[in-house]
Amino acid sequence: MKKTIIICILCIIIFLVVLYPKTHLLDDGGTVIYKAVLYEIQDIHRLDPNSESGYQEGLAVKILGFEIFNNAKPINKQPSNPPQQTETNESQPQSVFNTENIARITFYAYHGNGKGSDVPSEYMDEITNWLSSFTIDEEINVNLMPSGINTQVVEIEYLDGTIIKEGLSVIYVDRVGYYMKHDPAPECYQEIISKTKME
Repeated sequence: MKKTIIICILCIIIFLVVLYPKTHLLDDGGTVIYKAVLYEIQDIHRLDPNSESGYQEGLAVKILGFEIFNNAKPINKQPSNPPQQTETNESQPQSVFNTENIARITFYAYHGNGKGSDVPSEYMDEITNWLSSFTIDEEINVNLMPSGINTQVVEIEYLDGTIIKEGLSVIYVDRVGYYMKHDPAPECYQEIISKTKME
């Protein structure tokens, strides 16, 4: 009887060891990896300067090290008013966000993963004014891609139903990455971003 109980306990322990995953958050734009002994699942959200969106998203599954599923592909999202370089305005700062006719603003930490935090109505004017200060800065050197970019993300929903989601440090225009510069964040931003959660 005791031997049977011990065997059952050992089986449960082995079962948990080989199937219970450890979670890893990669600093590549937000990819999350769930890794166990027998399998690995990747929730892919990585920076990809060769895609139109600047990101690659999808799901990849490996069993015993062999990939059995991968639907990762560049996401197709563009801002309502993507910044355009022209001969007449090359010297002028390029605005990043369209701050007209906004219905909702939600901020995310953890590269846009997890639960976001909606901007309360009393802070909408402050946050909208801050987002309007975001402009395109210098081009990114892809050979010196820094870590920790776009760890915080904003999602803007407009009155016409359009939704855009962008990082707050780097933006891609015509497959070229640029840093963004902006005014200092208002005090209410820290309160808002502190309410985000990694799920």
